[in-house]
Order: sequence, then structure tokens, then C-alpha cells
Amino acid sequence: MVTLTSKHRTQHAMIALASLASLLVATAGRAEETVSIPVPPAPSAIPTTTGPGAPSAPSAATSSAPNVSRIDARVHHAPPSSATAHEALRIQADVEDPHLAKQIVLAYRVGDGAFKEVPFQLANEHWLAEIPAEDVQAPSVAYTIEVVRHDGARASAFASREAPFVVGIAEDLTDTREGAWLSRLGGKRSEVFASADYVSFGQTDRTGGLAQAQTEKVSDYYFRTEAGYTYRPLIAVIDFGVRIGIVRGNAARPNPADDSVGLNYGAAHGTFAIIDGLAVTVEALTSVTEVGFSGGGGVAVHIGDYFGEKLVVGVESIKTFGTRGYVRLDLARHDAWRVSPTIEVTDMPHAQKTGLRLLVEGAGKIGAGFSLVGRVSYQARDFHSGGPGFGLGLSYAF
Repeated sequence: MVTLTSKHRTQHAMIALASLASLLVATAGRAEETVSIPVPPAPSAIPTTTGPGAPSAPSAATSSAPNVSRIDARVHHAPPSSATAHEALRIQADVEDPHLAKQIVLAYRVGDGAFKEVPFQLANEHWLAEIPAEDVQAPSVAYTIEVVRHDGARASAFASREAPFVVGIAEDLTDTREGAWLSRLGGKRSEVFASADYVSFGQTDRTGGLAQAQTEKVSDYYFRTEAGYTYRPLIAVIDFGVRIGIVRGNAARPNPADDSVGLNYGAAHGTFAIIDGLAVTVEALTSVTEVGFSGGGGVAVHIGDYFGEKLVVGVESIKTFGTRGYVRLDLARHDAWRVSPTIEVTDMPHAQKTGLRLLVEGAGKIGAGFSLVGRVSYQARDFHSGGPGFGLGLSYAF
């Protein structure tokens, strides 16, 4: 039996520990090789199948959010609801990205007429286009706003030519009245006329001076022919015109040599609308009488419908020939005929006494622009004598 010493036992223990350490290292290495599992690559979400009918892989551009580019300028506009006739209509707009447009255009039309174009212009911070005053007419103006691209193509930015925005045009009183009168006159603004009248006051007493007590009966009458032209603007000036005439007659004068009277005259007149239902006619007259040149004038106030039923109060005076004042009532029906009773106070033609006339005038349209006028009257300078009067006139409107 071999007995191991302490020295030998120590050596054997160290050898055993070394063997155990080698065994542990070898075991650890084999364990690491067993659990080392390779990680496979992640499967692709994009199919790799190729061939007909196989889906294609989207590109990074198409798989991202869409990026839409603007091709037209944007127009912001608040339209007007109404406008005034014969005043320029200004259209305002705000434009985003105006560089995208070659031009911004206002296309408008009056009534059912053709479209006209006005370009927008930049003024301060806004874009403006103006419809001229002469095109702003009742009852309406319609418009659209268009963007003209750089390639010449057009796009509607507000309304469209097929459905334009309509702006109501308010007529003023003058336009409304003009349209109504012109319609009643059949669209005819001009008129020419001619007339002839005979007026008799019967037999008038010639009164001599204070030393002469006797009286003498003198025929008191006159006849008149007249022609003239009238034009009707139908605005602030309703009408204006000229007339010429000849008057010849006889009247009782202190000197029998002065009994015969005459007058060649020319006159110009104008009628002015003051307010609705009130008009004034002013007339200036120049003449040649039996004693030389003379002048005169007159004024008349028309209360009511100027081309219909109205009351007329007027006065007219011609130096060396006489003065007359009158009140006339025009009674009309359907603008086709008129009856006018008149009361007139006058000392024409150059008479010593003032006389009173009761006159009735009737007028009616006979067609083709022609109208016929007839007058009958009775007049007297005193209660003892009087005489009839009558007249006829013809006018043509065009």
C-alpha cells in the first residue's frame, strides 16, 4: 500500500481542479453553439411575384400623401345687389396668386345684349374693374369674372356666361318719366303743326273823348294763322319749340284810322319739369305790328299730367297788341283724344275794352302720326254784343 504524503496530495488536488476547469470551458462552448439560432430576414411586404396580373410595387412618391399644385388664381368677390342708372358701376375683387393668371377679366352685358369685357386693374390692395356709366341701364346688368390663363384658356371665377350674376338697376324719376311719356307718344319726339282761327267779338262801341258823348258801333274781330315745330327731350326740359304767325283784325280805337290792326310774330318756348305733376312753360316773342317792332312774352303753369289731364293757368302779353290771361282744363281719355274748356280774358287785338272768351277745344288722333284739332268759342266785350269763333288745326308727330 502506497502512502501519499501531504506534498503528493496537494499536487493531485491541483491536477483535479485543472481538469474540472477544462471540462467546464468545453461544456460552455458546446452550449453556446447549440442556442445560437440565426435570425431570418424580415419577409417583404411587397410581393415579388412577377408576370401578367401581378401587382407592381408602388413607388415612394405614390405611397406618400398627394401633392396637388394650383393652376388658377383664386378670386374672392362680394357682388353688389343694386346700382343706379347712368352711374359707373365699380366691381371689386381680391385675388390670390395673381401670378398664375395672365389676366382677370370682367365680362358683362346689358339686358340680352352681347358680352363686353373690362380687365381688372390692381388698385392699392384690391383689384377693380368698372362698367361705364353709359352701359349701366335699367332694368339690369349681368356679369361674370373670368381668369385668363397663360396659355389663353379661361376659367370662370365668379358666376359664368351661361349663368351670369344679375345686378338690378334702379331708374331715377327722370328716366322713369321719360320712358312712360315716350311710350305714350308712340316713340315720337317731334311734331309740326299748322292752325287757323277766326274770332269775333261782334259790334263794339267806339268811345270818344270826354267832350264827345256819341258812340259808334265798330266790328271787332281778328283772324290768325300759325305754324310751328316742337321737340320733346322729355327730361328736365319736357319740350321746346318755335312758332310763327300772322294776325289781322279790326277793333274799336279812339281814332278810326287805328281800327285796323295786324301782327307778324315769331316765338320760342320751353317747358320745364319742376316736380312730378308740375311744369312751367316760358315763351319769348318778337313781332312787327302796325306801329313797328314790338316784343312780348308769356308764362304758363301746368298742374297735373302734362300729356294727360291737367289744369293750365297762363298769361301772354305783346306790346301794342294786347294781353290775355286764361285758365284751361284738359280732359283726356286713353291719350287718343282730348277736350279742353277754356276761359280767357283779353283785350287783343289792341282793343279799348277787355273781353271774355269761352272756348272749347277738342283734339284727336286720326292715324299715321296725324292729329286733328278743332275749336269753337263765344266772346264779348260787353253785355250787349258778342260773336262766335272757330278754328282748325292739323299736327303731325314723328
